[in-house]
Amino acid sequence: MNNSWTTENERVFLLHCLELCSAAFRGPDRETCEGIAGQAVPVLVQNCPAAAGTILKPLTGMQALFAEGAESLCDEIASVHVSLFVNDAGGTPVPPYESCHVGESRKVMGPQAMAMRERLAEAGVEPEGGEPPDHLPLEIEYLYLLLVRCWGEGDEASCPKAAAFASDVMLPWCHKFREAIAETGHEGFFLLSADLLLAALEEVASLQ
Repeated sequence: MNNSWTTENERVFLLHCLELCSAAFRGPDRETCEGIAGQAVPVLVQNCPAAAGTILKPLTGMQALFAEGAESLCDEIASVHVSLFVNDAGGTPVPPYESCHVGESRKVMGPQAMAMRERLAEAGVEPEGGEPPDHLPLEIEYLYLLLVRCWGEGDEASCPKAAAFASDVMLPWCHKFREAIAETGHEGFFLLSADLLLAALEEVASLQ
């Protein structure tokens, strides 16, 4: 078991990193994007704990990116989100669903989506917005919930469950998801967000 992530500040930092990733891959509107640029990223960089390992690098990359002009970048981020994760000429280059990156079918609503639906139901979570249950932001939010239940509500069984979910479910397909983003030639906000997510998942996985 990793002896890091034991203080409240460390845990809050890690949870905020997951929140940032969820907001990024949901497709931030202008207000959310400007909040990420002007508040979330600078605060996380400033308060990055020693336990953070490789998390700091993508955060400082984001900070440098936004320093070039947050307003114009936020407009670009909205457009790139659609072209990468929603629809572009010829289809969706990087579908944000687990089922599309692992398993035999590689199609939306595969067995991975059914397994995720069961996890959410067991946790008492009713997905909103009509997305498949293995939508990346939903998986991030489920992981966030497990950590909050462990760290904030004293449910000790939730921490090993979070670690196993991060290591066995999310990390394998999120690596493929990150590679798919890189293959499009995008080197900006969403590739950095994928790097941040992978770094955070590695830390959660180390909790078991």
